[in-house]
Amino acid sequence: MVRTVDTLDEARRLAEWLLEPSRPQPVVVVSVPVAQTRPWVDVAEVETGVTGLAEVVVIRTGHLTWELQAVLPERTHVYGGASRVYPVDDTWQSDPYRSPLRFAYGVGDSSRVASLLVADAVQMAALSGAVAERRDRSQERDGTVRGLLVPTRALVDLDGTSATIHEELCFPGVPLERVVAPGMRIRGLHDPAQGVLDIRRFALAPEQALAAYEVGRVVLARVRSVHGYEAELELLPDVIVTVTLADVTGNPLDDLTSLLSVGEVLPARLAGHGQQCWAVSLLDVDDDEEVLPAASLLPGGPPWLEPSDYAGPREPLEDEDVLAVQQPSPSVLGTPTLSTRDGGLPRDQLPTAQPEDLRVHESSVQQPSIPVAPAQDDESGALRLELSRLREERAGLDTERTLLTARLRELEGRVRRSDHELERLRARVRQESGSRQRAQQALRQAGSAVPDTDTPLFSDEEEQFRYEVYMTWAERIPAGEKGDRPLPDYAIGPAFLQSLGQTEGVERRKVVDAVMQVVTGLAEQVPGREMHQLRTGSGGSDPPVTRESDGATCWRVSLQVNTPQARRLHFWRTYRQVELSRVVQHDDTSP
Repeated sequence: MVRTVDTLDEARRLAEWLLEPSRPQPVVVVSVPVAQTRPWVDVAEVETGVTGLAEVVVIRTGHLTWELQAVLPERTHVYGGASRVYPVDDTWQSDPYRSPLRFAYGVGDSSRVASLLVADAVQMAALSGAVAERRDRSQERDGTVRGLLVPTRALVDLDGTSATIHEELCFPGVPLERVVAPGMRIRGLHDPAQGVLDIRRFALAPEQALAAYEVGRVVLARVRSVHGYEAELELLPDVIVTVTLADVTGNPLDDLTSLLSVGEVLPARLAGHGQQCWAVSLLDVDDDEEVLPAASLLPGGPPWLEPSDYAGPREPLEDEDVLAVQQPSPSVLGTPTLSTRDGGLPRDQLPTAQPEDLRVHESSVQQPSIPVAPAQDDESGALRLELSRLREERAGLDTERTLLTARLRELEGRVRRSDHELERLRARVRQESGSRQRAQQALRQAGSAVPDTDTPLFSDEEEQFRYEVYMTWAERIPAGEKGDRPLPDYAIGPAFLQSLGQTEGVERRKVVDAVMQVVTGLAEQVPGREMHQLRTGSGGSDPPVTRESDGATCWRVSLQVNTPQARRLHFWRTYRQVELSRVVQHDDTSP
């Protein structure tokens, strides 16, 4: 049942309820636009979609939303036709983006915003455990997917009974069309009361889904996270592969945040496969190589990634391709149409989708100053005057809303253009880096450079390691920069080579790369190396570990990030040179 807030006391109680730590369900709050009697959003559609999972509340813009704003944390209220879902936890109170605003600018946005609110509410209910509780009363059923009703809902025939699959209850960040397809047989937990089919429990295990993946083949991977020196790629939503700068580019001064973006789909070569652990490289993938079809998430389902998701290097888009904005008519506004070529705002100054930037100020609903009409005995004359004033005020608000909507669409177009250009440049940089890497490999094969380090060229283990460090420096540091960044002399401690051979789970070339960066001073400039002194205790004020014989201090850099027992490199720093100490696991804090 939809609840309506009609009084200041009810608005205050709503705010207190939203802040209540024991609140069992998400709450959908829909505001009524200024000078309107009903929301633009189809509240009935929202109520149907969240039945049993969330509450739905409607509040009018004006003194009621001001009361809501007075109680809630900054930037977490709603007004002016906007809506949002408040999750059960309290993260939204400090981070409003956990409760995203959904804007409706007219009746044309009704169904679109309703679908977004339903998706937000169902996903938040799933995170709170409400969906898990509903699963306890569900029945296991088989059926056939009939098709997608809308992009986020699929209709399933359960041999006489129909049910719906919700995208937000499947795999986060994966479109429903990449999970199920018309005609496929499917199994799930059916909740007869809600008519929902939950299919997550019947997803393929990673080893089944990736059974066709072979080392050396090129596959599609999606970028999950990016840091300066490392990035996480997804072969499946739950199969994460970590790549370092050396897997993406041959330039150690590059930053991965300038080459990869979260959500981007890339072709990657499978470079290795251990127990529940894949390794990939983005360097040696040719443009015309065959890409293995992506895995399916369910038995008989479609690939969860498609080659069309990977854009690759493309030509820049023209303004008209991405900035074809539906502008308001000059005859309606009485002003010229907004130009998409007027310079605009820099990317870092674009407004965020927050009410402070886009709202029609609630203060505008207050009565403006107008000439006082002479006293009239006829009451209907006063009413006609008031009606005329309200119509003029509404026309002004409609014009303001139209202008703001047009400006928003213009800025969104510029953002899309910038994103497209950035993606194009990143793809080109990666492609050029891969070309350089392949050229270096060709030189090796021709005998102009060192063969692969898996084939030792020296019988002495230390000489072999020093040779690998030297070749890494020669290949990674551009010719014009070698004079400014020479490879200085360094010492190899008595336990270093033994620890290198005994420490599993990290590739030798990654250790070599880290050593080159340490001795040349590059490690201090690479955030992903997390270079810091090894201390005698866990506190930041504890003294560093020092060596009594010469006063050297022990330092530590990361070889891996976000990996169980991530490997680290320990080394000593003296006033003359670096001395390599040991390769260790994360919890090993001895020098």
